[in-house]
Formats: sequence, structure tokens, C-alpha cells
Amino acid sequence: MSDFVHLHLHSHYSVLDGVSKVPDIVKKALADSQPAIALTDHGNMFGAMEFHKYAKDKGIRPIYGCEFYITPLGRYHKQKSDKNYFHLVLLAKDYEGYMNLMQLSSIGYQEGFYYKPRIDREVLAEHSKGLVALSACLTGELPYYILKEDEASFREAFDWYVGLFGKENFILEIQNHGIPEELVAAKRLIALSKETGLKLVATNDAHYIEKEDEILQQIVFAIRDKSLLSDPNRFRYANNEFYMKSGGEMAKLFAEVPHAVTNTLAVAEMCQFDLGPYLKKMHIPQYPLPESETADSTLHARALDGLNSRFNSNPAPEYIERLEMELGVIKKMGFSNYFLIVSDYIEFAIRQGIAVGPGRGSAAGALVAYCTNIPNIDPIRYSLFFERFLNPERVSMPDIDSDFQDDRRDEVKEYIRSTYGYNRTADIITFGMMKIRNALKDVGRVLGIPLEEVNKLTKLIDDKAAIDKRAFAKVLEEEPDNYKEIRQKLKDGSPDERKWIEYALKIDGTIRNIGTHASGMIISDVPLKEIVPLYKDQNNINNVTQYEGEFLEANGLLKMDILGLGNLSLIKDCLTRIRKKHHIEIDIDKIPLDDPKVFELFANGYTMGIFQFESDGMTEYLKQLRPNTIDDLIAMNALFRPGPIQYIPNYIARKHGREEVDCHHPSLEGVLMPTYGTIVYQEQVMQIGQIMAGYSLGEADSVRRIMAKKKKEEIEKLRPSWIERSAARNYDPKLAEKIFDIMVPFSEYAFNKSHSAAYSVLAYQTAYLKTYYPVEFMASLLSQNMGTSDDIRNYCKECAARDVPVLPPDVNESEWQFADLGSSIRFGFGAVKGIGEAFADAVIEERRLGGWFVSVDDFIRRMSVYGEFKKNTLEILLRCGALDNIIEGDEKMLEKAVLLNNVDCYISQIQQENKQKEIGQLSLFDNGGNGDCTIHMNRKCTPVSLKDDFENELQTLGFYLSGKLFRSVIDKVGDITSYRHTLQSRLRQGTPLYLWGYISEVTIKTGARNSQYAVFNFETQHDSFRFFLFSEKYEQFKPFVQPNAFVCVRAVITMGNNGLQYDVLSVKPIDDLLGARETFNELHIFLDNNHTENGFREKIERIRNMAREDSNRGQLRMIFHTFEENLPVTVSASGRFVTRYSKELIAEVKALPNLKGYWMY
Repeated sequence: MSDFVHLHLHSHYSVLDGVSKVPDIVKKALADSQPAIALTDHGNMFGAMEFHKYAKDKGIRPIYGCEFYITPLGRYHKQKSDKNYFHLVLLAKDYEGYMNLMQLSSIGYQEGFYYKPRIDREVLAEHSKGLVALSACLTGELPYYILKEDEASFREAFDWYVGLFGKENFILEIQNHGIPEELVAAKRLIALSKETGLKLVATNDAHYIEKEDEILQQIVFAIRDKSLLSDPNRFRYANNEFYMKSGGEMAKLFAEVPHAVTNTLAVAEMCQFDLGPYLKKMHIPQYPLPESETADSTLHARALDGLNSRFNSNPAPEYIERLEMELGVIKKMGFSNYFLIVSDYIEFAIRQGIAVGPGRGSAAGALVAYCTNIPNIDPIRYSLFFERFLNPERVSMPDIDSDFQDDRRDEVKEYIRSTYGYNRTADIITFGMMKIRNALKDVGRVLGIPLEEVNKLTKLIDDKAAIDKRAFAKVLEEEPDNYKEIRQKLKDGSPDERKWIEYALKIDGTIRNIGTHASGMIISDVPLKEIVPLYKDQNNINNVTQYEGEFLEANGLLKMDILGLGNLSLIKDCLTRIRKKHHIEIDIDKIPLDDPKVFELFANGYTMGIFQFESDGMTEYLKQLRPNTIDDLIAMNALFRPGPIQYIPNYIARKHGREEVDCHHPSLEGVLMPTYGTIVYQEQVMQIGQIMAGYSLGEADSVRRIMAKKKKEEIEKLRPSWIERSAARNYDPKLAEKIFDIMVPFSEYAFNKSHSAAYSVLAYQTAYLKTYYPVEFMASLLSQNMGTSDDIRNYCKECAARDVPVLPPDVNESEWQFADLGSSIRFGFGAVKGIGEAFADAVIEERRLGGWFVSVDDFIRRMSVYGEFKKNTLEILLRCGALDNIIEGDEKMLEKAVLLNNVDCYISQIQQENKQKEIGQLSLFDNGGNGDCTIHMNRKCTPVSLKDDFENELQTLGFYLSGKLFRSVIDKVGDITSYRHTLQSRLRQGTPLYLWGYISEVTIKTGARNSQYAVFNFETQHDSFRFFLFSEKYEQFKPFVQPNAFVCVRAVITMGNNGLQYDVLSVKPIDDLLGARETFNELHIFLDNNHTENGFREKIERIRNMAREDSNRGQLRMIFHTFEENLPVTVSASGRFVTRYSKELIAEVKALPNLKGYWMY
């Protein structure tokens, strides 16, 4: 055993100061055979629970501590002075000491925070019991006065600390990091120890593990201070001695006072406190009830009332039996108060008109929850299990997550705080980790690595690795076939490159910043500061726990998740619009869940804006699946995730009878037939275990959890019992083994059906609104996404595709949000760049008071009295088109140019006029006696062109809304394409395309052999595309691949490494199309495979007759595409379908039933 114990040590929880991770600290202490170790992070106890866990697991005794900032000025003094704080190390001897550590750390943040979390002598005196105090480093009060040669202050401080802690508990601390001042302080403290008999200990102010890790500390300092490592003036420690020295190294350093080293063992012996036994107590909050009632009886009564209310006082016996079973388990486990509290704040939300989600997570499997209005999902209807939520055979805390409309979620949280006590509620801290991408970026910046090189390397790291819980160094070790370019740079890169990556790998997983959990809350039965230390930053007025969520359950605390969901705000807003416009009150929770028109929307892929169903991949699968029940949606929601997504084609083929459904045994048909023989849900794994092996559902859930963890040894331990128990129930052992082998991988992928069911119902609700109220729905959807130009652009294109035009902003009709106007939508001020809500409110108020604006002059005169009206506001309104409808004159584009060129003049003259009005000076020179002066403007302007308008809209809206340039091209050449990207997966490889539109963004990248290539975003009238243009083609077409350029693109659909892609053949200026320099030989027509619709054959015959009757028959050959049995089909029409292009031909094509798109080539 070592003769030394570290008593002064920092981890990465001393944020951007220490770089040691807790497991590495414990590992290093064990390697040196130290029997105990202390963690003393700066001012906080963030790492105490992780430290406790790792130390106890490895058999080393944890000493809980903290290096506090103690201010001589008083903790409420928040002004700079010569000495804002000293350091003081405190260690817990016993539980009272641990409690006092928590109290002091909480006070430091909640009362004394000023740059640092500070305490003062007053609170230290109140919370000194059970603590050992060390006099700390050079920043400690005693060393400070020694170096200042202030003997009086030194003596006063010494006497105060000894008087407070007693001679046994106040320890003199000396250090030797090779800093001369430390030797001066140590000499005095050694003498003082001899003089007074106080213990003397030697410590090393460890901030990193090994000596060579000092560079990592320098790097995190530079990250913190936004400096470069090459900056000679940056902050750094004196040298590289601040590492975890071994006992032998410490003995050599302090050879003249060996007892200072061995005394660390004596101090460690004083701190024998074990936190473990104190963590077992549950702190379930109490729901306020009269003394005559109990939580158990109240929950029982309310659940029964809810059951009767749900089923018109006639619930089926199955429901009554299930409810009584659940209530019994909840009572036995002591969670009745929890259910009552969750039900209480959900009822509050409902009373306040705050939208509440239908459910979330495994809580939807609890009938008690359904009967107390927590989720709105019937668990028996959807075959959901209570045991998946609360397993009576595995003691664990319940965890009910609740969704609320995101713009009013804070009201619910405030209700919880005010109802259950501000001192008993808290948000939950989170630690933002430096994951590998950010580590590479941060380290690259401080080392001065060129940004282009940094971006190039970080893009090699996929999203999976970026969020992997493993350190990236571990990923590289365990996945030898991946990330070869990074491995190559580590091996053969330049010295700077190798250092950069090596340092990033080392700080990967260290803490970079502190945040607050987006939804988690804690409610306790006692003041929280008695259980966990609390944190509060300058921007947060609410309590926040210093321990992360995963360690709060270990402290007996229940977590509530109060989540904000934008889709609930969307539904709420849409229902409000419907009520105002149609005078209809829709209860979204009572709409029929079997409406064929709603499922038709899913089947046709019109899912943009539909919760969890709007991605391209999901949309394509939905078109193949053609869902017709809510259960289809639940299954797709569960399957469309990494892992199970591979089974979707089988699921679709089995639904449509193209693949045999195998349930493996008749007894499993009831479980597997609803999902066509595929294990989709965790609940199915549980049912199979119950049926075959005779497990209770609680046992089956425990088995499922083991299988899902992918730990082979644990899984194999289950196998013999599984086969034996199944055989005892008359199943063939070979079948039992086969089913076991099937279940293992599916257990890893299987999804929680409770969650999938709840969110699929929510998706159906949004689809219902989109089906029956498309204008109101899309207006709400656009309003919910006003901060994202890309989303607004895509949703506007969806509106156009659904015959819901989005009109440009207009000062007479626009609101802050998007306004629904009959069959169209008016663009909202909130989505115009540079327009603030205060100004928009002023415009709306002025319209209400004075009616519509009749001219630009009228608008400016009336709005100029509002303080929010500025020169740049007028320019924005002119550029975005919001004033177009009130610009006077025959040549509106000229008038618009005049206004844009005279904004300063216009505004200043009217402001001058307003000032003169105020002092009554307008009389002689007024205009007809109405008080309005004639505005003199320079009219020598060139009219605003369509291209100018286009660029103005891009600048103010972020995309091109009005489409005037598109229409001008169509007027000249006709509407030659309606192709959308969604058709790509339904067309054969090799299908050619011709598109025209504008390039919205271009990114130039460097590929292999330093060759350049372009990635550009391309906007057509109908859709958005992302194209790649490589090497030779990029060089050939570079002049035309420019931002905002209108171009024509020829491409072909090919198969790439990641699936179907577009191979760009050419990019040419739009003038080639306008000048008739483009020739077309093919007209491609994509039709849905339902060709039996009324009128289809007649329409085709009319097109054929047009071709036959055309005396100037051209060379335009028609090619028909469709999609049958999940395969693209292309039919090249016979000679009877060869004709010439005409607008009449396109009109006939557009009239074809089931037309999904057409394009020329």
C-alpha cells in the first residue's frame, strides 16, 4: 500500500481547467496502490457521484471534497477588488460533513456567485461540522498573507480557522511544483506545524493524470480564453508539475518532511465516511391531500372514476381486472403520489388550454395513467404492457414523460415549482462534452490548423461516431475498417497533423460547458439542498441540481420530463384558425382513427409537415406500404430507425402478399401476425417469452433488457433456461432454440410500442388536419417554422403542389404569423428578414385604427409616427414586395426603383414635416390644406428588373417566393417540366432529366489529388435538389455554377455508394433555353400504377390522336413511367406517340389522371 493519498485533486468537472476524467483518476490511484483518494473540484461537486460510483466499484475509498472560493468581502459583495477570494479545501469526515459540503457548494452558486461560486466566513461557520479543512495552495488565505508578509492578517486567519474547525480538523497544506513562492510558504507552515502541533500534509495540485498531459491543460485554457497556443501572453500554469504524482515521487519531493506525506494517510483515515447507505432512501414527493385521505385511496378512486368516464360507466371486465392489478403494484412500490402529481400538472395544462400530447414513452402502457388523463392512449386497444413501464419484479423508478405545446411549457414548470415548493423542485444539470468533431475543431483552432483542413477532417466523422458514447480512440480501436483517412493521418501525417489529432483524441469526452436539461425536473419530499448540491448560473433563476440525471435516481429522486413539442403548438394554432374561420370546434383527441382519406394522404406521400413521417425515406416507404390502419403507422414509426429499417421491405412485401408470413408456431400468430411475422416491438419479445417459456410479463421484460444489451455472456446464460422452460410447455427444443436466436437481434432493434403508438396517433392527428383543412394547417406549419428559411421554402413549395398558393408579404394583409385567407396563405412578417415583431404589431394596429393603406405615401405618413419605423424597414418592405400592391402609377417597376433610390429623402422630408406639425408651422406651404407636403424625389432611375426582384426576395425572404422569373420563362418556352425529387426512387437507373431553375448555394470542395468539385443547391419551380459536379465537368461548367444563377441542368439517375443519385451531365445558362438552343427528343410522363381510373384511357387516346393528326409531326417521343410491385417500369411508346412539342400537348398531359410528373429531355 502506498504511504500517500491525494487530498487535493481536480477532474474535468473543474470545467476548462482540469482535464482528468474520473475513471482515469481512479485507475492511476489504484496503480499506485493508494487506499483512498479525494476529489476537490473548484467550487462544485459536479463529479461527486461519478467519483463515488467508480471508486467504490474499483475498491478504493472515495473522499468527498471541494476546493472552495472563500471571499473576505462577504458573499453578497459583487464588485471587483484586489482580492475577491481565497481557496480553501474541505473534505467530508462523515455524513454531516457531506451535507455541509453540499450546503456550501449550493450557497456558493445561489448566493455568492460573482465570476466564481463564492462562500464567506459567515456560512462556513454555519456549516463547518463534519469537515476537515486544508489551508490550500498559494491562493489559500494563509499562504497569501505569508507572501504578503502580513503577519497580523496571517495570525487572525489562522486563529479563526483553528477556532472554527479545531486543531484536529484544520490541516496545514504544503505544495512543491517548483515554484519559489511555494517554498517560502512551506517554510512558514512547517514551522507553524512544529509550533502548534497541527498536522502538516503534502499535496500536489493535480489537474491532469500524467506529466506529459500538461499540454492538454494548456489547450483547454486556450479554448476557454479563445487564445492561440502560440500566443506568449496566454494564461497557463507555471510548469508541467500539476499531475497525479505517485507516492514515491511525493516522498522524494518532501524528503525533508516525510511525515507531511504519510500524514495524508492519517487524514484519509479521518474521512472513512461511506455515502452508499444514505443513497437508498426514496424521496417521493407528496401530493397535497386532506389528512383523512391517502395517496393510495385517492389514486384508486380517481382511476376508477376515469375508467368509468372513458367507457361510459360500462368498462369491460378485462379493463377492471387490469386496473386493479396495476393499482396494486403501484401501491406496493409506493408510487401513488407520483401518479397523482403527474396527473395534477397535466390537468393544470388542460385547464389552462395548453395542448398536451397523447402520450410518450412506456407510460402509455399503464391503464392507470390512461384513466388519470396522463396519456390519451388506450393500452389494451394497442396491446401495450404495464410491465414495460413499471416492472414489479425489478425495482426501478417510474419515468413518465409528458409533451406540452412548446411555447407554453414553461407555464407547466412554473406551476410545478409554485405548487410543490421552489426549494423542493429543480431543473437538472447537463454537461456539454467535447465530442470528437468539436474536439478536432477546438484543438485545430488553438493550434492554428487552417479551417479548411479542420472542416475536411471533421466531415470524415459520421453522425453515429459523433454521438457514440465510446471515446473516439476506442471507436478507432474497435472498428479497424472505418475512418481509414484519419488513421492514415495519425500514422503518416505531418507532425502538426499528428499532434492535432492525438490531442483531440485525448480531450474527447471532457467537459466543455455546463447547461440545463431541456425538460427534466426533480421534485422532492424535502428541501433539495438536503439531498443534492444545487447550481445556479447567472442566466437561470431556478434551482438546478449539480448531479446529472443518471445519478439523481441513485439519490432516491424522481425525475419528471416536461417536454415541449412544436407539433402540439402547431395543432393548437391550427385548431384556433379553424374555429375562427369555420366556427367549428374540433376535439382532436376524438377524431376517428380510421379515416380512408387521411390514410390516402400517407399512401400518396403527402407527408411534408407530418410529425415523424416527413423524411424522404419514410415518405417513399409509405408510398410502397400504402397504410390503411393506424397499426400500419405505428409499425412504420417503430421500424424506420437504424437497425430495424432493414426489415421494412419484408414488412411491405408481406402486407401485400408478395412474401410469405411465417409466425414459426400457431401459438405465436396472435403476437406476430399483426406485424406480418416481423418482430417490431419490445412488447412482442415480452409476449413471446410469456407464451413459450411461461415467463411473467415482468420476467419477460427483464429477459428482453438483457438481450437488448448485446452482452453475449449474459445472453448465453439465458439460453438453457429458455429451452428448458419452453420444452416443459411442449415446444420442440429445436424450435425454442430457433426462436431464441431470432429474438436476440430483434431485441436489440425492437422499439417501445407504447411510444410508437402515442407518436403515431399524434402524426395521424396532424395528417387529419392537413387532409381536411390544408390552408389552415399549412399556415400554422409555416408560422411554427418562421426562423428557418429552408423549411419555409420547402413548405411553400408543398403548398404550391397542393394548390394552396402562398402570397408574398403585403402591408395590408400580412400578420406577424402566416395568415390563412380563404384558399390562400399570406406570407407572415415574422419570416421576413429584418422585420421585428414590434413593427409588425404597429402595422397591424394602424390598419385596425385607420383601415388599409391606399398608397406608399399613405403608408409612410401613417407609420412614421411609430418609433419602430426606420429607413431600413422601408427598404426591406420594398424589396420583399410587401408594398407592391399599393405602389401607384402605370410603370410600377419604375416607381419601385424611384422609391428604393429615394428612401433617405422620403423619410427625412416626412420626419421634418412631422416636426413642423408638432409646432404648428405648416400653413403657407401645405398641399391643398391637408397638411401633407409634396415629396421631391430624384426620378432618374432604371426600373426594377425581374432579376432585381429575384435578388431582393432572396435577400429579404431567404428564397424566391413570387416566382415572377419562373413565370416569365414559362411564358416564353412553356411549362416543360414538373419533375420532383420524390420520383427519383420510382424511376429506373439511366432515366434522363432536364431541369431549369436557379442555384441557391455553391460550396467548392477539394477531393482526391487536390482536384476541386462543386456541391450546389438547385431550386426549380417545384422542388429543391442537391447536385455534385466533379473535376472535369466542374472545370467545364464552372462559369455557370454561381450563386443566384439561372441555369438548365441535364442529369441522369444512377446508383452511387449511398443509393440512387443524380449524375450531372451539363449545366448551361438559362439563355440557351430561352434562345431555343436546347432541343428535346423525349417527353417523359410518370403515372401512378392505378390506370383504371375513369377517363384515363380517354385521355391517352386524345394524346395519341393529337400525335396522329399533327401534320408537322416532330421527333418528340413519349416515354411512360410507372411503379408496379415496388419496381420501376418504363414503356417507350410506339410511333403513334411521336409528335412535336406544343403547349396544347402539355395541357393534355397535365390533365391525365394519376399524373405524378412529366419532363422533357
